[in-house]
Amino acid sequence: MNNRPWYWRWDGVLVAGTLLAIRGYQWLFSRWMPRVCVYEPNCSEYACLALKQYGWTVGLRLARARVRRCQGGEFFGEDYPQPEKRVVATGDK
Repeated sequence: MNNRPWYWRWDGVLVAGTLLAIRGYQWLFSRWMPRVCVYEPNCSEYACLALKQYGWTVGLRLARARVRRCQGGEFFGEDYPQPEKRVVATGDK
């Protein structure tokens, strides 16, 4: 991935719309519901971080996998989006 901010990538409009929907969920519903997410950050904040870091397609896939993993009561602890892995070319042929 390039080093451009998320709003300058080709999927910036999709990311912005999805972030708006997540922030709306957090503002309207999440504050009134009991906290059941076992990870830190919670699942909606994880989705925002993943969308900003990886873009719309990969970010949504990571967020969906995180929600599936968060079943309440299995594991506890921190779970942030992993930094992207870069392949370094050695020049050997």
